[in-house]
Amino acid sequence: MSKRWIIIPIFLLFIVLIGCLVLETKQTNKPYFVESDIKDTSNYVQSITSITTTSKKLNDLLEKHIKEQTDFFYEQIKKTEHPLLIDRDELNIDYTFEIIQPDTWNISYTTFMTGPTFTYPYKRIDCWTWNPKTEKEKSLDELFTDSIDFSSWKNYVFGKLKAECSSCISEDDFNELFTENFKTFRITEAGIIFYFNPFLFNDDYYDIIPVFQKVDNKLLLSNKNQEEQEIKIIKSHNIIDPNQPVIALTFDDGPSKYTEEILEILKKNQVNATFFIVGNKIDAYQDVLRKSIENGNELGNHSYNHQWLSRLSTKELINQIDKTQQMMEEKLHYTPRYLRPTYGSITNRIRKNTNLEIALWTVDTKDWKIHNINRIVERATRNIEDGDIILMHDIFERSKEALKRIIPKLKKQGFQFVTMSELEEVNLLRELQKSN
Repeated sequence: MSKRWIIIPIFLLFIVLIGCLVLETKQTNKPYFVESDIKDTSNYVQSITSITTTSKKLNDLLEKHIKEQTDFFYEQIKKTEHPLLIDRDELNIDYTFEIIQPDTWNISYTTFMTGPTFTYPYKRIDCWTWNPKTEKEKSLDELFTDSIDFSSWKNYVFGKLKAECSSCISEDDFNELFTENFKTFRITEAGIIFYFNPFLFNDDYYDIIPVFQKVDNKLLLSNKNQEEQEIKIIKSHNIIDPNQPVIALTFDDGPSKYTEEILEILKKNQVNATFFIVGNKIDAYQDVLRKSIENGNELGNHSYNHQWLSRLSTKELINQIDKTQQMMEEKLHYTPRYLRPTYGSITNRIRKNTNLEIALWTVDTKDWKIHNINRIVERATRNIEDGDIILMHDIFERSKEALKRIIPKLKKQGFQFVTMSELEEVNLLRELQKSN
């Protein structure tokens, strides 16, 4: 075989791979897309929200970091068995991504571990300021060469750090740590935030300490002044007969790279569903969420970064819910009515600290656990009753494939598909009919 015929298939494969990357990033209109890895096992729960960018070197760094953190978590918990589900350990990794300038990205991952295995909650934040053109990290001196007096920054930051925790770190250790190559920081429109992780400290201090430094600089967040897109909020056009059986199809943990295809399946079958959204994905998937709304689907609140809500302090709990509500209102001009608590864990404290209606489920397809499409379809269509709420997840390809068969089977059984709001309306109509 000639070399020419060897080169052509390789070239075609390269084009396909590039095409896949373009397809993945096109949905977000950003140089990255977001994925979730959520697990709910007998001895731990896990929610990892990670990004894949158009920079392979950066992706390698981010993947290595997540592997290091997950390996550490699994190593800690393998020695521990928990007889009660409420005693499970928890791993949560969340991200931020800001485009500062075309040649400057700010990325951070925050890791949180807690549970009976950990004497104190484990917290850390790691940051990367990346130049996608050179495929290298940027240091502080590269960013602010002409606009700062670094020695004065040192004095200011050390003073703030000592005020927060007087015995945490000595001045000598701080001077060795805090140099022009210090990497753990995020740039904002107003300045820069330096983060100091607990493992840097001499004392028993278990929280990340942020220090804000105001900077008069020309680095403004270039993605902030985008024109707002008008969103048409369309209620489902389906005509629902309250005297016939209804069923509510719901999806958790999205959006994801599969959500748009799921929307097409729903639209093709003239079905609407309710999507319970994780807030830290809203910015990356605005176009997909707009499409979901415009197609007549309903959005609900599923916390900001999928932390175990019933374990949080009241302040943290409220922030998880309110931050997602605020993002939906600001980015999508949409106000959800329903909250689905993470891991299905609900307490009176959660009920008291939100005005949202709590929405659980009656049928769990276990698509988060089961990989066999036939079994997912069976769980979603067998012994289903009028008024059931089906739980699925739009973060798995298997769920998307199962949906193609679930909808026709349930329609054949005589079910009408409704959103959570429509289910509530049907129940009210039925009550009125009974009273009359």
